Amino acid sequence: MNLKFELDINKKIIILSSVTVMIAAVLGVLVIYPSYNSLIELTKNHYDQRVQLAIYQKQRSNLDETVREYNDIKSDINKITSVLLAKDDLPQFVDTLDTWAKQYELKQDLNLSNLEESLNSEKIIITLDLAGTWDNLISYMYELENSNYYIIIDNPQFVRNDNSINLKTKLAVYLR
Repeated sequence: MNLKFELDINKKIIILSSVTVMIAAVLGVLVIYPSYNSLIELTKNHYDQRVQLAIYQKQRSNLDETVREYNDIKSDINKITSVLLAKDDLPQFVDTLDTWAKQYELKQDLNLSNLEESLNSEKIIITLDLAGTWDNLISYMYELENSNYYIIIDNPQFVRNDNSINLKTKLAVYLR
């Protein structure tokens, strides 16, 4: 038995087109789609690695900056300790205050009542009362402000009297 099928050209084109579309669909599903997913995954991994690298660079930058700041502070340690008053230098500092008061013709009263407590802390509080002319008070304060010590002048109060001006303040002198 001999069966012969003859198809006309239009049917052959339709069958060939259908087979081609089927092969393309199979290739798309079996080859192209997995490759596309792999490419997406690779892009995500690449992005995650770039983000992680940026985080590491930021941490490295922060570490470098911290090391630089530490070295700056370390190099300035002598400058810092030079402005802090040594406990042994306190009598010399009080003498300096007396010298300035005499130099600028001021009446000076220093109150060091809590000195024993202050010597155990990082600063000494000195109550300072001065009386004299405005120019002399300002000159004294200028000397105090430009001294080689780290001194905080706390709440200066000026009161005018008949012949003079009184200054009452507290000085916080920091110790090393």
